[in-house]
Amino acid sequence: HATPVTPALTGVLDVALGAAHACALLDDGSVACWGDIGFGKGDHLALPTGVPGINDAKHVFAVGAASCATMSNGAFVCWGDIDEKGHLRLSGGARDHRVPTPGEGLGYVVALTEAGALREDGDVDVWGSNGVPKHSALTRITEIAAAGEGVCGLTKDGDVVCAGGAPHCAAAVPARPAPKAPKARGKKGKKAKGPAKLPEPAAIETLALPKAR
Repeated sequence: HATPVTPALTGVLDVALGAAHACALLDDGSVACWGDIGFGKGDHLALPTGVPGINDAKHVFAVGAASCATMSNGAFVCWGDIDEKGHLRLSGGARDHRVPTPGEGLGYVVALTEAGALREDGDVDVWGSNGVPKHSALTRITEIAAAGEGVCGLTKDGDVVCAGGAPHCAAAVPARPAPKAPKARGKKGKKAKGPAKLPEPAAIETLALPKAR
């Protein structure tokens, strides 16, 4: 078992946990990482080590064996297990330990998953196994989650919408059992008919969530 360590860090604003590493955003805009994360080489970092070139970060993220940061000017940079264009890739294949590289086609990212990114304006970009981001139909999103190549988002109206290769998070909702028939009788002494059995609902792509009170 790995020996627990206490990172000697101060001024920590946020922490992101990857598959076997962690990164911390510090109050001076720098980012320090430790564990199985490399900045050009595959060494295990036993102690928090500053990520080279990252000194104006606003957000920090960790996905699998890669980490990323959004700069104050909106630029998006990733390091570790990424491709030569700074793109994240779905799990599988050879692992890289690349230096911080601007993520081509991405910017102003406020939330990140293995298969998609949420921008400040509420739009969502998604990608498949090749990691190349493309704009999706998801807009006005406040949170995102991913499963495989599918990305789902929570809208400002409280709905869940999905995009990508396999949006299974919007599965069919099982039908509720029909309530029991009442015991009241009609005018001629006949038992009143109970309500008809509810039909099975069809699979849906959007789920309406209850509004918070």
